[in-house]
Amino acid sequence: MVTRMPELPPGDPRLLGTVGPYQISVREYPEAAGRNSFAPLLQVQVEAAVGDRTTLRGSIGPHPAVRVLPPAMDVIWGVAVLVPFAVGIGRLVTRHINGLLLTFLSPLLWGVPVVGTTFIAARSLERDIPKLMDEICGILHANATFPGPAAAPSADDKT
Repeated sequence: MVTRMPELPPGDPRLLGTVGPYQISVREYPEAAGRNSFAPLLQVQVEAAVGDRTTLRGSIGPHPAVRVLPPAMDVIWGVAVLVPFAVGIGRLVTRHINGLLLTFLSPLLWGVPVVGTTFIAARSLERDIPKLMDEICGILHANATFPGPAAAPSADDKT
């Protein structure tokens, strides 16, 4: 038995995910279809608002499974730094300096991928979150507000 996939509307798909009557979880299609682990995911609850309006309340950011990556890499990097550093201190105390340079440089070899991954993830999210929000707002003919650090009063504001 052969099942046929439903025909897609003309043009490329714009979003990838699930849309239900009470919950939406989507990513922008080209980024999410590839292996971009840092493509932002919009997860919102659909709520009725005053009049004939609807409010989407939720979050946008990396997929929950990807959020554990930076802390896990920090732990691995911490062990990779502490072990060679302890070995280096032990070598210094016992006056064995052979291989000491490599012992102290090895944490840098571990640190470059961690810092690189963190930098790539941050830049990817900075670039792609506004694109996803613009796409959603364009589809829904809506606008978005972002409560958060920009909306919070600063320490200089005294009331």
